[in-house]
Amino acid sequence: MTLTETVGFSGILVLVYVSAIMFVMRHFAGALDHRFSDMGLLWFCTVPAAIGLYLLSTATSAVTALVAATFWAFGVCFMWPTMLAAVSRRFPRSGPLGIGLIGFAGALAIRFVLPRLGAVYDRARLAKAGSQAALDALRPGSAANHEVLGYAAEQSFQTIAIIPMVLFFVFGAVWLYERRCRAPEAMEPAA
Repeated sequence: MTLTETVGFSGILVLVYVSAIMFVMRHFAGALDHRFSDMGLLWFCTVPAAIGLYLLSTATSAVTALVAATFWAFGVCFMWPTMLAAVSRRFPRSGPLGIGLIGFAGALAIRFVLPRLGAVYDRARLAKAGSQAALDALRPGSAANHEVLGYAAEQSFQTIAIIPMVLFFVFGAVWLYERRCRAPEAMEPAA
């Protein structure tokens, strides 16, 4: 609904578009994982994810929404399967329990993040409208309602874009640490 209101293009179609990109790109995950390692791939994915979310906050047309969604899709398409693979590879003895725990952590994050994001959206709507009475008086489809919802969408997308920016530093630090730890091993002559 947020994108439908702000860009004049069905948000469901954007979701289908993103899902199609993710379906195609996940076929290349193995080659990218071998090139970058799991942490390297996660680190790399945070950049287009953050760019895509920020661009979604500024999208004003169907074209800009699709460009933003493309960046976002390229960023998030590898994150979830790579996180599962990283747990499986790093902690092989954890088996299904390890995969289940990371799945539980993801669901728990959604449980706590989405209501906060909804609160950001609601506060932004109220702030742009000026008061609860003014917000209640807005007619669906009116220019004023469009402006209020556009502002709220901008604020919520910019807020959620902070998460991949933070993960950029977290995954980058882990990746650099691992590369440093493996570097001496790679230089040792074979016996």
